[in-house]
Amino acid sequence: MSERFRELYELIDRAESFDEVRSSGLLPEPDSDDGYYFVSYCHRDYKSVVRDIAALGEGGAHLWYDRGLESGKSWIGEVKQKMSSYYCKGVIFYISKNYLNSPSCLMELDHFFTLITKSALFITVDTELSDDGSELSSALSAHGYDPSGHVFLSDG
Repeated sequence: MSERFRELYELIDRAESFDEVRSSGLLPEPDSDDGYYFVSYCHRDYKSVVRDIAALGEGGAHLWYDRGLESGKSWIGEVKQKMSSYYCKGVIFYISKNYLNSPSCLMELDHFFTLITKSALFITVDTELSDDGSELSSALSAHGYDPSGHVFLSDG
């Protein structure tokens, strides 16, 4: 593990907000070149998600996440553009009760389901959702999504 990676993990442990971590300069740069994966998550779950982003980035994964939002631009438009881009190979959703209660996160989920050629990975990040994915499937169905045929992983 690199020193930068270790420093980031220590910051995540003591940080009180995602903005504190985002402004540290320790997070990997978002990637918008050929072959990136879009990361969709609720900021309230940043402690789990940012660890994964750092580890995947250190391992060579190409990820785009909201640290790459340009100041002053419409975040909704930019998120939709990044998710819809030919260069976006798929979306990694970090699902939690926080995610399912966030209008912004649900907007990202809604937009994903309009895309035909994107793959998705759904990861649950809290223990409030059942390990077998049934509660997540029910929650997605309640929001009008058909979760049949999807595999759900638990990070908890």
